[in-house]
Amino acid sequence: MRTNKNDLDRLPIVVLRSNDNCFLDVLRCCGEEKIPVISVIYNWERSTPWLSEKSIYFENPIEIASPADNEQLAACQLIEIGKSLFSEYKRKVLVIPSSDTTLLFLQRNFNDFKPYFIQMGHQNFEKPFLDVFSKYEFSKILGQNKISIPVTLPCFKVSDVEKCVSNIQYPCIYKPVTKDLTNSFPSNHNGLKAIINYNAEELRKNLLKELSSGYQLIVQEYIDIRDNTDEITAYIYIGKNLNPIWTSAQVTLKRHPEIFGTGYLGKNINSDEISQMSIKVAKALNWRGFMSVEFKFDTKDSVWKVIEANFRPWLSIYFQAAIGHNYIKDLYNDAYGFSVFCKNEFNFKLKEEFYKINIAVLIEKLIKESSNKIDFKNKFAKWFDEHPGKYVFSTFHKLDREPALFELKMLHSKYPKYIDIISDKLDYYLGLNNK
Repeated sequence: MRTNKNDLDRLPIVVLRSNDNCFLDVLRCCGEEKIPVISVIYNWERSTPWLSEKSIYFENPIEIASPADNEQLAACQLIEIGKSLFSEYKRKVLVIPSSDTTLLFLQRNFNDFKPYFIQMGHQNFEKPFLDVFSKYEFSKILGQNKISIPVTLPCFKVSDVEKCVSNIQYPCIYKPVTKDLTNSFPSNHNGLKAIINYNAEELRKNLLKELSSGYQLIVQEYIDIRDNTDEITAYIYIGKNLNPIWTSAQVTLKRHPEIFGTGYLGKNINSDEISQMSIKVAKALNWRGFMSVEFKFDTKDSVWKVIEANFRPWLSIYFQAAIGHNYIKDLYNDAYGFSVFCKNEFNFKLKEEFYKINIAVLIEKLIKESSNKIDFKNKFAKWFDEHPGKYVFSTFHKLDREPALFELKMLHSKYPKYIDIISDKLDYYLGLNNK
């Protein structure tokens, strides 16, 4: 194993592109640390233009087949990439996904990829974790370790339906026990990742319909929240021997769609309680690497409960790096045997508020809420006035400007009068005129 600094500069990470914003985040996490990235990409019908392809960190991509279209061919092509890298570096290379679908692809073919690639998860990076990738198995492990979770029931076959209908409190939700390679559930449910049900008749009808469509599901107690601070996402890096390296957290201020959608506005938050609970979750899973854990505060019994976890880079991983928590860097150092600095105070507290903003989604939402372009301009200015602090934007970055400029060009083609009227504000907040 190479141990000098030059090796740290030149050992690459292989990153599979799937989610554009997440992939761009990973490129920037690596780029700022001068970690070389080998971008493995694939496309599919009706895929939108890739903002990440405009990044200064996107270089010499290697294209493979879409795993959703031909998983076997995609796996063979990735193995060939692995063989080539093994020949060059004389060791296995770290590979990470940029979505749940690429995570599923990597995990389903773990043993075939194992001779050439390192995947995080197991304490020795030697075993897959498809068991905890199942939301039901995940809930069972947490329950066995006395970690609070909502009531969670499996619905894998028709005979499970009445058990779920009779043993859950309403309202409740259901969602797929695991995602598929096409991420079909939200695609078939208007972008929703879970479906809320208010009574037994509604749940029964929906479960039978979903089972007939081929989905396996979990039914889960629905925890309503009073405000944004009752729902927190914790981030953690656990190293060798279950040693916690970092924890951090953020709250989601806005989602699209509003219920069970993807967050487009968020901010950092400090919580010792959530930090300790996330460590407990990671240890229960015997985890090594980074992960995010979603918590909700249940007012019925005044207990924080784990809703689910994500075992791949998330849509705010660069936001975390920008405020001092580069989880990609920690995984890189850990996987390649370099020292991972263990912080004395791993729940590092920031003295000011940082906001994570997907500016394109924010602009489109405000346009739809406005009666005219003047009303929109006032709403746009008001939002920033009411949220003072520092901002980290999904695509806008002073050192990597082209993805932002490309996105702004696409927005301008749809809403020219609205974008023109806030051009001075965009220049100010995004630093578009700053070289």
